[in-house]
Amino acid sequence: MTAPNWMFGPRWEITLKMHLDGCLHIGSGVSQEDPQLRDEKAKRDEKAKKVPEFAEVQRHKNGQALIPATSLKGALRSQAPLRTSELDALLGEQGEAEAGKGKIARLWLEGAIAAPLADGGFQGMTKNNGLRDQGFVKTGVRIDRQSGAAEDKYLYNREMIGPGNSFTARATLFLDGADETVLEDQLAHLLAPLASEPGLMIGGQHRPAAGRLRLDGINITRKAIDPPTLHQMEQAARLP
Repeated sequence: MTAPNWMFGPRWEITLKMHLDGCLHIGSGVSQEDPQLRDEKAKRDEKAKKVPEFAEVQRHKNGQALIPATSLKGALRSQAPLRTSELDALLGEQGEAEAGKGKIARLWLEGAIAAPLADGGFQGMTKNNGLRDQGFVKTGVRIDRQSGAAEDKYLYNREMIGPGNSFTARATLFLDGADETVLEDQLAHLLAPLASEPGLMIGGQHRPAAGRLRLDGINITRKAIDPPTLHQMEQAARLP
C-alpha cells in the first residue's frame, strides 16, 4: 500500500483525556515471579518450592500502564454507532494489511498512557508490600464451564490496573480531500461510547463492572505541513 496524498495535507491533532472505571487487565504475554503470592499453606510446605507467578499488564517504555492502540481501536470499532464503511475509512480495513490491500486509516490513534502516580494514579499491592504502579495483583480461580464450580488447583494471578487511573491518548486525523464537517460528525460518533453510559468497554472481558474508559476532555488543533520545511504549522484551535 502506498501513502495517500492526504498524509501530507492538513490534519487535526487530537488529545484525549480519559479515566478508568473498574479494573482492567490487558496482558503483555510476560509473567513475573513473586514469592509474596504464596499462601500460608504453601509457605509451610517444604515441597512447595515453585515461586508463584503473575501475568503482567502492558506498559509503556516509561513504565506507566498502557492501553494499546489496537485495543482502543477494537473497542471503538465494536461499540461506535457508525457503518462498517465509515469505520473502515477512519480506522482502516480489518485483515487487509497483510494482503497488501485495503484502505489506510485516516485516523492514526496512539496507545493510551497512564498518568504518573504523582498525578493521582492508583498504587496497590500484591499481598504484603509488593507495590505495583497503577495497579495490584489479583488472585483468581478458573471456573469449570460445565459445572460452574471452581476447578481444583487452578489458581492464577493477574496484574490489574486499578480504577481511577487517568490516561492520555493522542491521534491524528488527516483532512485533505474530505469534507471536514462530515469528518467531525464521524469523529463525534466514533468517540460517543467514551462519553456515554456505561463508558467504552475495554479489554477481553466486557463485564459491566470492569474495563470502562470514560472521556474527561478532548483537545483538537488543526495543523498543516509547511512545504519548504515540512514542519507542522498550527492553524486554528478547535476545542479548548
